[in-house]
Amino acid sequence: FPVTICGGYTTVFDMPNNVPACITKERLADKKLLINQQLRESGYPIRYELYLGADKNHFNEIEKIRESVVGVKVFMGSSTGDLLMDDDSSLHAVFSIAAHLNKVIAIHAEDECMIQSRKKQYADRHDYAVHSVIRSPEVAARAVEKVIHLVRLYGTRVYLLHVSSIPELELIRAAKEEGLPVFAETSPHHLMLNTTSYDTLHGKAQMNPPLRDPEHQAALWTAIHDGVIDTLGSDHAPHTLEEKSRPYGQAPSGVAGYRDWE
Repeated sequence: FPVTICGGYTTVFDMPNNVPACITKERLADKKLLINQQLRESGYPIRYELYLGADKNHFNEIEKIRESVVGVKVFMGSSTGDLLMDDDSSLHAVFSIAAHLNKVIAIHAEDECMIQSRKKQYADRHDYAVHSVIRSPEVAARAVEKVIHLVRLYGTRVYLLHVSSIPELELIRAAKEEGLPVFAETSPHHLMLNTTSYDTLHGKAQMNPPLRDPEHQAALWTAIHDGVIDTLGSDHAPHTLEEKSRPYGQAPSGVAGYRDWE
């Protein structure tokens, strides 16, 4: 029997950092076939859109799928998967292409060079809470600053994902006041949790970007009311309890939903 949805999520924007990563027209087609099959079998009338993952060796694929995706996803900082775009030449290329095709770029904005440097700086710490120290607000702000510079150069529409800190909000507010096509999202876990959550959630509180101190959490709520934050996104990452229970450095980052762990 068909299922009627009376609330909750009715549309999903699926990210490309799968295995294998969704970086070509062929993989995009395979993914759609799999999703459509699952939807037919489940009977759930979920609407969905897909992102193409920006990859340094597949820029030509963006033109091929310009009408088939909701946008292009760029990972400026390392996260789940291997879709890292951490060099300036690649970023300039994808911003230029997206502007020409009038496609939105959705961005995980963390500065990879700073992340790697701070990993070495705090190499003697192995607690989960160090994740928020390594990937500090300054790491995110450095990347957002670079994004806004590229928007000024190319006029590309950008969607900054899972914004989590005060320095990012200040940069985004200024960009909007300047009239740049910059949009921002935050996530429920950054609104509801903070760095004190490591004490009880341990590896389940490890995510990219990480949880912040309470003052950043409060600033996110203010930014929603002020219109600096445009949307809320779940940033759902369905890791298992076994994976999230591993020691820091081995556990994957990401927040799963409660039902994943029932």
